Amino acid sequence: VVNNSNRDQKYALSNVISNWVKTSDNKNPVLVIPPRKCRIRAGERKLLTLKAPWENLPLWSPENPNLHLLTTRLETDNQLIDERVTRFGFREFWVEKNYFMLNGMRFNLRGLWASLSTGFYFHKKQQDQILKELHTCKKSNVNLLRFPYSPASQFFYDKCDELGIMLMPSTGFAGHRNKYIAYDN
Repeated sequence: VVNNSNRDQKYALSNVISNWVKTSDNKNPVLVIPPRKCRIRAGERKLLTLKAPWENLPLWSPENPNLHLLTTRLETDNQLIDERVTRFGFREFWVEKNYFMLNGMRFNLRGLWASLSTGFYFHKKQQDQILKELHTCKKSNVNLLRFPYSPASQFFYDKCDELGIMLMPSTGFAGHRNKYIAYDN
């Protein structure tokens, strides 16, 4: 928090987490983190951290793409001066021996290369066409898309999160015949 005023200020920072449901108003809190109050001198900056335990938290997976909203509010003198809403999900993944593990369980990846012909990553592609293609992937039991060359649109990332489709960007090291040498200077 930065106090850009010319006088000391009292601030209150609060967080509320709710389930993200695309058809609701998302106002039913799952976790209310107690607010943190502090006094910040004029021109000073202070890092505030809010913590709270969350037991049995629902994990994101292709079968259950659990997403949440974090609403962060900053107030001074009982007036809202900033509010941010961030959508997020929890998942944990790693490779164990030759197996991909998702949330502690062995998970079979069924992926497609979202190539130039599909146009998945085109920023100007019509949203309804992207949705149609993503729903087709989901109905075909695809749970991973790998896209080449450039980042996708935010709309694409958001819809994949909502539908439970994992994404893997390509790199120059993935599947090319030429040798790549990394130099450490």
